[in-house]
Amino acid sequence: MFGKKERRRFSLNRGFAGDYIGLDNAPALRALVGKREKIEFAETVTKYDRRFQVPILLRSLFLFPRFSLISTKSKSLIVLNY
Repeated sequence: MFGKKERRRFSLNRGFAGDYIGLDNAPALRALVGKREKIEFAETVTKYDRRFQVPILLRSLFLFPRFSLISTKSKSLIVLNY
């Protein structure tokens, strides 16, 4: 094929899923986000202190097509629009 890479014969044509948290197995996180929202990327992020020695917080980062969301275990949300 000219100009495009050729696919392998038995490869599957499936969409990219950037869910590294496992939202299907975490209903509390899925309830925070909403059922109809399309999540492009989800990951758990660790925040460290200034010396990079002790992890302070575990946060969940969600990227959507129009905004991003950061949540902690205490359910405080930070919404960043772009």
